[in-house]
Amino acid sequence: MSRQPHRRRAAFTLIELLVVIAIIAILAAILFPVFAKAREKARAASCQSNLKQIVTAALLYATDYDGLLTRPASSVSSIDVNVLGEPVPVRGYAEAYYWGSLWQPYVKASDVFLCPSGNSNYRNAPRYVNTSGGQPIREIWGHYGFNYEGLCKKRAPWNTIGLDRVPEPASVYLVIDSWSVCPMVDGADSPMRFWGGGALGGGNDVGLGRNLPAGDNRRGDRHLGTSNVAYVDGHVKAVRWSDLEPMIQSGTYSKFTNFTMQAGDWAP
Repeated sequence: MSRQPHRRRAAFTLIELLVVIAIIAILAAILFPVFAKAREKARAASCQSNLKQIVTAALLYATDYDGLLTRPASSVSSIDVNVLGEPVPVRGYAEAYYWGSLWQPYVKASDVFLCPSGNSNYRNAPRYVNTSGGQPIREIWGHYGFNYEGLCKKRAPWNTIGLDRVPEPASVYLVIDSWSVCPMVDGADSPMRFWGGGALGGGNDVGLGRNLPAGDNRRGDRHLGTSNVAYVDGHVKAVRWSDLEPMIQSGTYSKFTNFTMQAGDWAP
């Protein structure tokens, strides 16, 4: 009986293993950014869905309240809870900070007020933990901002502003991806305030968050360099900040904000 020769098992050499590892690394470097971009596009679409629900809720609110998108701004106004149902302190001009609480009953879902790409750590942010009268103010920053100055603030010659006072509803923003819950508030209506171009910790460090590092998810352009915007007429679309810049100029009427920047007049 003849003996079969012993065959040695083939094995990868070290060089072959290194080549395989290098190929995998190259493919990962190519594919991971593609997957990340696809994931962010999905989040951006979800954000647009959120904004569509928010603007629909605002318009339903207006049908119940004589065309007003929120209550008239007042130094003695108060809102008891934020959109998450958490208690908040009594504060004047509460519509600027807790505007979502007025529309939330028409949505019946708190998570639509949170951008999928927004700041998940908002509960540790200063404007959430800072106190007023000893109670946390619980503002939700790093998600959506409301056009308070253009749609809610009392301004001569009208004491309130309703849908009938918006000359171009398809051009005026209602809610936008933002750092601040209200890009401009209490008469602070300069372009610097809108963009948030000031030093962190200063008076103009609010707005859309342009002064934050690129890629920071608190910035309004968190969707691959664009911000999603809900307009007063109900439509939603993504915009680049470079397209907004010509409409955010000091001393000129802005169709986007519905008032003259830095002048206090909102009618053209």
